[in-house]
Amino acid sequence: MKPNDPRRLTISIGDKFGRLEVIEKQADPRGDWRSRLLCLCACGKKKWIFGYRLVNRKDGTKSCGCARPKNVIHGMYLSPEYRAYYAMKQRCYNPNGAGHTKYYIEPGVKVCQRWLDSFDNFLSDVGIRPAPGYSIDRFPDPYGDYEPGNVRWATAEQQANNRRSA
Repeated sequence: MKPNDPRRLTISIGDKFGRLEVIEKQADPRGDWRSRLLCLCACGKKKWIFGYRLVNRKDGTKSCGCARPKNVIHGMYLSPEYRAYYAMKQRCYNPNGAGHTKYYIEPGVKVCQRWLDSFDNFLSDVGIRPAPGYSIDRFPDPYGDYEPGNVRWATAEQQANNRRSA
């Protein structure tokens, strides 16, 4: 074994890894890297984790799962559809966004509760982006909210034709 080999690591009760603190240990004769460790997360949840999961330098476990983005479950976190969904919510609710306050927050443009609560609902209503170059457009009512029946995937030309006057 190399000097920095994680298999030589000793993990003790009270050790901290990210948001996790080791509170109980089921030792393994092969070493602490194979031991099962009961960890208490900063959010209050307890979770059993193998030692090697905690000490992995590149992508070791750092929380019970509470620190992960909530929408990773659908597997589309970096997809164009998810980026459009995220940007839509930012335009409507982030006052520090990129100059959208005048056109979205001040007039009170909202995202319907069904979509605000779930990316999966948004995706099932709007569908997959038809091709690169399409973006979310409020249509037929450019002054309306983001909701089923008023959103489509549109080309840049369609977006320009649907642009409202300032």
